[in-house]
This record gives sequence, C-alpha cells and structure tokens, in this order.
Amino acid sequence: MSNPTNTPVHVMNPQSPEGASRGYLLRAATEFRQWVESVAPDAVVFLCGGLALSLHGNPRQTNDADLAIDLSRTRRANGRPLDTNALKQIAAQSPHFSVGPKVYWILDAHTASPKYIQVDFVDAQLYWHPFDVAQMVVSAPTLPIPVMNLPTLLVGKMKSAIERSQANQTERILKQVNDIRDFFFALAKCTQQQLTLTAIHIQHLGATENAALVVIRAFFQLKAFLQQNRWLTAAAVPMDYQHQWLQLIVRSGLPESFITACC
Repeated sequence: MSNPTNTPVHVMNPQSPEGASRGYLLRAATEFRQWVESVAPDAVVFLCGGLALSLHGNPRQTNDADLAIDLSRTRRANGRPLDTNALKQIAAQSPHFSVGPKVYWILDAHTASPKYIQVDFVDAQLYWHPFDVAQMVVSAPTLPIPVMNLPTLLVGKMKSAIERSQANQTERILKQVNDIRDFFFALAKCTQQQLTLTAIHIQHLGATENAALVVIRAFFQLKAFLQQNRWLTAAAVPMDYQHQWLQLIVRSGLPESFITACC
C-alpha cells in the first residue's frame, strides 16, 4: 500500500496523559497486527475509528483500538478465507488475549503489571462494501500501522451518525455529536490536502446515487437538529463548512445534487 496523499502524522507529546494513553493503544494495535499476520498470512490490518483520526491529527481522546481486517486473501485448510469469528476462536487460545464479550490485547503480558487494551475489530469486506484497500487505506514509513484514509473516515462518520441506535437518548446523542465533530475534522483535512471522494466512497453511503443523497441529507438534517437543540454548539460547526463541502464535491467531480444536499 502506498500513501498517495502524503498524509501528515500527528505527533503527540508522550509525556502528556493523552500521549501516554495513545501510546498504549498504538502499541496494542501494532502488536495485534503482528499477531494477526502470524496466524493469518496475507491479512491486511489497519486502524479505523478514533485512533485512526488521532493519527490524522484529531486531538479527541479514545479509549480503545478500533481495527479492521481484510481477510479476503487468507486461506483455511478448506480453501476458504478466515473470518473474524474464526480469528476470535484462535485468539481465545492465545496468552496475548483476554476473550469474553469484549476482546482485550494484553500488553506486557509476562510482567508484574500487564495492561489490558480493548481491541474492536471488524471484517473490512463485510463492513465496507465495496472495499478497496488501495483507495481506503493509507500506509507510510512514519505510520506505526496502516490507517483508514480521511475520505473513508469522512463518509463513515456521516453514515454512523444517522445509524446510531442506542436506547439511551443521551448516550446516542453524545455519540452523534462526536461523529459530527469528527466529520468536520475530516472535511477540513480533506480541504487542506485537496483530497477527493471516489465512487467507492459514495457507494459506502448508498448503493445508488439517490441512496447516497438520502444519507447525506439525513446527516445534515441531524446536524441542524442537534444544533437547534443546543446539543451541538455553534463553536463545533465551522463557519465555512458549506464552502468546504462544495469544494470537496467539485474536486471529486460529483453532480450538483451532492452540493445542494447539505443545504
């Protein structure tokens, strides 16, 4: 995998509490990736979610390591690819893991002070459809582990915000607010780096153009609702976000309907 966007890496002060926490998460993610590649050669492991955004420069803290795995090139004895359930079964037999309802990678497992780091992982081919590692993942010598690129994170945050289904309204709204904040961060970065959305990104929003537009409109309607009800502060919404969105759509060569969908 190459890094066509030359994505800059955010270097956090390791002496700060935030830096120390991220350091543990990155160690766990890196060691987890090495373990996956040892038991499933040809697997591709990369960061998604909050930790990926952190490596792109987002200062928001996260408490776990969200990872995705492309297992399509792996093979079991029956010739079929591994899946994440099979991977969890293998992990349950490993001293590196604590496996229950949640999965924890154990840092410094053989020392007097092991650290349990939650790792959430999904099958990339099932979670993103279609999935193309070359268009959705960025890798560079300065990155400790490959990460999901900014355009993919941007559309992912749009979709997750409107699909939140927590029964507790306050919990759901707080997660939606975080999704929207993360979206605006990714949008600003895409503007700065002149990145574009591809057909794969649009298909992640919806199988057809109209389906994608429904998601986009629903996202911006949710943003307006949360702002009107003061869950989302005015300070969290960039004043020029509509212009940034217009630039992204024009750069990407998408129809005008994608521009007006945010208004």
